[in-house]
Amino acid sequence: MATGDESVASRGKELYVTRIRELTRETAKGDFVVIDIHSGDFEVDSDDLAATMRLMERRPDAITWAEQVGYPAAYNLQGGILARTE
Repeated sequence: MATGDESVASRGKELYVTRIRELTRETAKGDFVVIDIHSGDFEVDSDDLAATMRLMERRPDAITWAEQVGYPAAYNLQGGILARTE
Protein backbone atom coordinates (compact mmCIF):
# COMPACT_ATOMS: atom_id res chain seq x y z
CA MET A 1 0.00 0.00 0.00
CA ALA A 2 1.31 3.45 -0.90
CA THR A 3 2.03 5.82 1.94
CA GLY A 4 2.29 9.16 0.14
CA ASP A 5 0.42 12.05 1.80
CA GLU A 6 -2.55 11.83 -0.57
CA SER A 7 -2.77 8.05 -0.22
CA VAL A 8 -2.67 8.28 3.58
CA ALA A 9 -5.39 10.94 3.58
CA SER A 10 -7.55 9.03 1.12
CA ARG A 11 -7.29 5.74 3.02
CA GLY A 12 -7.75 7.40 6.42
CA LYS A 13 -10.87 9.25 5.30
CA GLU A 14 -12.26 6.10 3.68
CA LEU A 15 -11.80 4.07 6.87
CA TYR A 16 -13.32 6.82 9.00
CA VAL A 17 -16.39 7.25 6.79
CA THR A 18 -17.07 3.58 6.10
CA ARG A 19 -16.17 1.92 9.41
CA ILE A 20 -15.69 4.36 12.28
CA ARG A 21 -17.84 7.49 11.99
CA GLU A 22 -21.13 5.79 12.90
CA LEU A 23 -19.51 4.13 15.92
CA THR A 24 -18.31 7.45 17.32
CA ARG A 25 -20.83 10.05 16.10
CA GLU A 26 -23.03 10.12 19.22
CA THR A 27 -20.59 9.17 21.97
CA ALA A 28 -17.38 10.96 21.03
CA LYS A 29 -18.32 14.37 19.58
CA GLY A 30 -15.24 16.58 19.50
CA ASP A 31 -12.88 13.70 20.31
CA PHE A 32 -10.04 12.68 18.02
CA VAL A 33 -10.01 9.36 16.18
CA VAL A 34 -6.51 8.19 15.26
CA ILE A 35 -6.54 5.42 12.64
CA ASP A 36 -3.86 3.02 11.44
CA ILE A 37 -4.45 3.11 7.68
CA HIS A 38 -3.06 -0.40 7.15
CA SER A 39 -4.99 -2.36 9.78
CA GLY A 40 -8.01 -0.10 10.33
CA ASP A 41 -7.31 -0.24 14.08
CA PHE A 42 -8.09 3.03 15.86
CA GLU A 43 -8.13 4.89 19.17
CA VAL A 44 -10.47 7.63 20.37
CA ASP A 45 -9.58 10.32 22.92
CA SER A 46 -10.15 14.01 23.59
CA ASP A 47 -6.35 14.29 23.47
CA ASP A 48 -5.01 13.42 20.01
CA LEU A 49 -1.53 12.64 21.34
CA ALA A 50 -2.90 10.21 23.94
CA ALA A 51 -4.90 8.40 21.25
CA THR A 52 -1.85 8.26 18.99
CA MET A 53 0.41 6.92 21.74
CA ARG A 54 -2.05 4.14 22.66
CA LEU A 55 -2.40 3.13 19.02
CA MET A 56 1.38 3.16 18.52
CA GLU A 57 1.84 0.93 21.58
CA ARG A 58 -0.29 -1.73 19.87
CA ARG A 59 0.86 -1.03 16.33
CA PRO A 60 4.40 0.41 16.40
CA ASP A 61 4.64 0.49 12.59
CA ALA A 62 1.30 2.24 12.12
CA ILE A 63 0.83 4.94 9.51
CA THR A 64 -1.77 7.15 11.14
CA TRP A 65 -4.55 9.47 10.09
CA ALA A 66 -6.61 11.61 12.50
CA GLU A 67 -10.20 12.82 12.31
CA GLN A 68 -12.15 14.87 14.83
CA VAL A 69 -15.65 13.53 15.43
CA GLY A 70 -18.29 16.02 14.26
CA TYR A 71 -15.86 18.36 12.49
CA PRO A 72 -14.84 18.58 8.82
CA ALA A 73 -11.13 18.28 9.71
CA ALA A 74 -9.06 17.30 12.73
CA TYR A 75 -6.84 20.36 12.52
CA ASN A 76 -7.24 23.89 11.23
CA LEU A 77 -4.07 25.26 9.72
CA GLN A 78 -5.46 28.74 9.05
CA GLY A 79 -6.05 29.76 12.65
CA GLY A 80 -9.84 30.11 12.37
CA ILE A 81 -12.55 28.24 14.22
CA LEU A 82 -14.09 25.13 12.69
CA ALA A 83 -17.84 24.67 12.78
CA ARG A 84 -19.33 21.30 13.62
CA THR A 85 -20.86 19.27 10.84
CA GLU A 86 -23.56 16.63 11.13
